[in-house]
Amino acid sequence: MSGDLVEIYLRHERALREALYTKLRLSNAPHYTLADSELLRARVVQVLHTFGNALRRDPSMFVEFFGGLVEERIEEGFSLSELQLALSTLERELWRLCDQEIRERDSLVRALAIVTTMIGRAKDEMARAFLLHIDPATRMAGTSRRRTDGRERVAP
Repeated sequence: MSGDLVEIYLRHERALREALYTKLRLSNAPHYTLADSELLRARVVQVLHTFGNALRRDPSMFVEFFGGLVEERIEEGFSLSELQLALSTLERELWRLCDQEIRERDSLVRALAIVTTMIGRAKDEMARAFLLHIDPATRMAGTSRRRTDGRERVAP
């Protein structure tokens, strides 16, 4: 991984945490705006912790993390667009930091490519997992109808 990106992440982890929390809280996504403050903060910390570990070790950790939490979020009523919002917000904040911190063009391009690739793969995996579990007629609406063994049911 890019040493510049790891260094930026470590130096700005707290600011990233606050920015991601605030932007999700102020978004139009009901599961972020109405979430318990401590729960949302804990989830933001978990996302950033996983991103940081994946950045230093193995990018697939980040992808697997998001693929693994989809079923839980579906049970909570999240829509795919709400789930994607968290990743898009993180990507935007990381791009902003990289642009501010990295002066050398090739290093900046490498760092942005890593961010885009990691987050893009996580978005793809999350969407794939989401679409395997949700009724196609309601997939972007955040309703509770799920697929189970190819049949629709209303979740409790």
